[in-house]
Amino acid sequence: MKKKISLKHLGVRKRLFLILFLIVLLMAGCFSYIFLTLRRQTSARLDTAAYQTAATLLEQASGKVDTLDKVTSYLLQEHYQNNGYGSIFPYLSDYATSEETSAALSKTFTTATRKLFYLFPSLEGLYLYTNDGEPIIFDSRDFTRLTAASLTEAPWREHVIDRKGRLMLLESDQIPSDFNKSEGDPSGRTSRHYLYGTRVLINLRSSFAPLCLVVAQLDINDLQSSFNRLHSYRGQSYALLDKDHGLLSFSDSFPLETMSGRMPVAGASGASSEAAYAYETFRGSGYFFHMVTDHSTGLS
Repeated sequence: MKKKISLKHLGVRKRLFLILFLIVLLMAGCFSYIFLTLRRQTSARLDTAAYQTAATLLEQASGKVDTLDKVTSYLLQEHYQNNGYGSIFPYLSDYATSEETSAALSKTFTTATRKLFYLFPSLEGLYLYTNDGEPIIFDSRDFTRLTAASLTEAPWREHVIDRKGRLMLLESDQIPSDFNKSEGDPSGRTSRHYLYGTRVLINLRSSFAPLCLVVAQLDINDLQSSFNRLHSYRGQSYALLDKDHGLLSFSDSFPLETMSGRMPVAGASGASSEAAYAYETFRGSGYFFHMVTDHSTGLS
């Protein structure tokens, strides 16, 4: 026979204490439920906000890559569309041996770049190099630029040639520190954000022989401006990665030294994702990563 639980043997004070304990326990349960619910809702809002911010920045960055593709191929397209008229290529082989040829090259190249600067406001500079990485000629929207650094020691140069004219994005640590020296910079351009793209221009009528390398420099400071407007909380930062997760560009607040150029593979962000974010610890600090990828460009 089962015993019945009875409170009759308890005094009034103990009964009141027990009732109070049950009320406190119930309230604690309610508060815990509310806290966890609010935490999940806040986490979901932050996840959605991070996804939207990343998606906006990625859309802008993909447009920049499209611009790099157009400006780095422009000289070659103009050459074949106009049957060589107004082309720089006839002057490339002996530009250094004749002042007349050098002047013609400079005039033709500048005419093309001034048109590109007008058509693409984010284009900052266009640089031509020999296949060995020696500077040929360059033009910059900012006339204070004095020199273009040599690329003879750049380990990626031969890889660009091997790509047979396909665009290659340059990682932030692949750009020589003295790439575009200038005399003072009152405009603050030295602290701006840039994206670099390069390709080899090939002779389509001569066994695809490489003619020269072209490097384009794009101002992407509007990504930082968008991030400043859209970011959700202090301490948040962004990084733009290529298809191999190489670091192309990053926000002012990005902890570059902490990350040491190594980025985790995060799950695709979004409400429908099973892994909305990745959590990584670097040198004692924890970071949440939300990643959005454009599969057409390989950018993340």
